[in-house]
Amino acid sequence: MENEQKKKRYYRRTIDLMFLFVLLIVYIYAFYKAFNFSMLPDKYVFMALMVAAVIYLILFVLALQRYPTWFVVIKRIFIVLLCALLGTVGFFLRKVESTTEKIATVNSTAQTKLFILTRSDSNIDSIEDLQGAVIGYQNGSDVASATYMKNLIENEVSGTQAYDYLDYTSLYSFLTNGQIDALAISEQYYGMTKATQEGFDEKVKTIHTFEKEAEQVENKIDVTEDVFTVYISGIDDAGSPDQMARTDVNLLMIVNPKNNHVDMVSLPRDGYIPNPALNGFNDKLTHTSLHGIQNSITSIEDFVGIPIDYYARISFTSVAQIVDAVGGIDIDVELSVCSYDESQNRTHDELESHEGQEVVCAQQGKNQHLNGAQALVYARHRKTEGYGTEGRERAQRRVIMGVINKLLSLNALTYINNLLEVAPNFIITNMPSDQITSFINHQLSDFQPWTIHSLISDSGINDRQQVASLSTENGPYDVYLFSQEEIHEIMNAYDGAKKLMQLKDFSFDLDNLYENTPAISDDPNLVWSSMSGVVY
Repeated sequence: MENEQKKKRYYRRTIDLMFLFVLLIVYIYAFYKAFNFSMLPDKYVFMALMVAAVIYLILFVLALQRYPTWFVVIKRIFIVLLCALLGTVGFFLRKVESTTEKIATVNSTAQTKLFILTRSDSNIDSIEDLQGAVIGYQNGSDVASATYMKNLIENEVSGTQAYDYLDYTSLYSFLTNGQIDALAISEQYYGMTKATQEGFDEKVKTIHTFEKEAEQVENKIDVTEDVFTVYISGIDDAGSPDQMARTDVNLLMIVNPKNNHVDMVSLPRDGYIPNPALNGFNDKLTHTSLHGIQNSITSIEDFVGIPIDYYARISFTSVAQIVDAVGGIDIDVELSVCSYDESQNRTHDELESHEGQEVVCAQQGKNQHLNGAQALVYARHRKTEGYGTEGRERAQRRVIMGVINKLLSLNALTYINNLLEVAPNFIITNMPSDQITSFINHQLSDFQPWTIHSLISDSGINDRQQVASLSTENGPYDVYLFSQEEIHEIMNAYDGAKKLMQLKDFSFDLDNLYENTPAISDDPNLVWSSMSGVVY
């Protein structure tokens, strides 16, 4: 009898130790991920490790003691739940890391993949079959990857013809309709195109995959210490944000990480500024992006007089997706708006014909709760007389602030998983992934509330002028002429953040309010609000 009791105790203890061994393996996995997860401050990881070690020690001691069966069962259930929790944490940390790398068009990962696509019904099945084929390459935001693939293919196959275009969305369309025979595309944009193009797997196939060592990008800015500017560009077409399209949203975020302050500058889409791609002739700001995101950045930098360090680009589809991912937003709605639901991925013809689209409404009022479709309808509306483009830009700022407020709320962690599913398909940025993680790590290490100040371009005037992108025969066109005062205000915000001016150093001259402000551009081609009424 005594021997049987000893056998039972030995068996029970062995089972408990096996449970603890499994828990130890999960511990090693989870904390390996945590220590290599650069977003998490080390102090928090060490604190968690200490707590986990104490729990493990207690469980180990309990495994060596005799307890009633019910207690043993509860202990084992606790170990299983702890394993599930830590395993989920490890998986989640890897998912966050992966998403950050996908969003960042420039990252520090060891390798990236590059694909060659052809139509599913094509006779081209390998890279050797590309001889004489027309191959599409993107020469916009992903030009470095395209150039790399072009050189590799030309070295391996003779007689290919290069077809360069600014965006992958158009190139994918050219591939599926037979205008080109193959498409060279990088890993990030492959995933984005697959997510936004219906029937992708049925229409195209991958015939070859290259691997490339990722270039290490020198970080000239420390985003935890230095003031930096982010250009947020929102295009007014559905699908991938890399496509060549007009920008509806043009925001500059002047970020001061030391003071936890952001100046958010809203630039009107019809702002009248020189277009570098068209020999510096004046154009609408929204048209500058038709020549690529870098063209928009150059035009804004030259006009406003401050550097743009990074950009983040979204397609309008992402507005609905992101708002839904955070559980909706609560904002003030200036007027009631109803329109067709454009929040789902549809073809251009379906959007134009409203095929299969429901009517969605956003009701006027304070602190209205909007889902993704409602937020999109509100953010895009500008047809009401007296509301126009200025009203739409106010709505866009409210939607963006609504999302930011959700992300800064106590419930933000409950939205993270949804955002991780959405973000890689609808957002791209040139901020390196290590800079993103450094910024988040810094905020988590010493979390302080942020202040956001909106700078609104509204002291200029609406006018009619010829624009470089459109025919003069149908002009002049509606544009917004900036005032020199609002440009001074933007420059002051950036210059003040850079200097971190102390109150004791503050001084001004009533006869020259802009004495200490960097000079605005003296380009004689610029047309200011004071020059309205004459078509230039």
